[in-house]
Amino acid sequence: MQSGKFNLNEFITETASTPVCDFCRRPGVLWRYPATDFIIPEVRLRVKGDWAACGKCADYIESDKLDDLAFLISGLLAQQDDRAQNLAGSDQDALHHLHYYWMRRLYREFTAHRHGSRISA
Repeated sequence: MQSGKFNLNEFITETASTPVCDFCRRPGVLWRYPATDFIIPEVRLRVKGDWAACGKCADYIESDKLDDLAFLISGLLAQQDDRAQNLAGSDQDALHHLHYYWMRRLYREFTAHRHGSRISA
């Protein structure tokens, strides 16, 4: 990550050096969730194969609380979005909701394309 900021491109793109959680992008992967490839055409996003998860994100997944995780992650995205610096409070909330919509969409596609139980990483 650059300048300590969350970068959406890094969020979506695999990091080559250190395995990171595909949900929160933090190191410390403990689990792998088997999944098939899928595409979200509106944003030209192609997601390939299994997903890695840290312990905290795996807890959300196993508790069927991915919408809650999407809300938390989208809040981080909204705070670190360069556009947020010039927005008033209600517009920052709208930006958060925009990120939430797409994170929820991504996680729901993950759920739809997930198959089998998690596997220790």
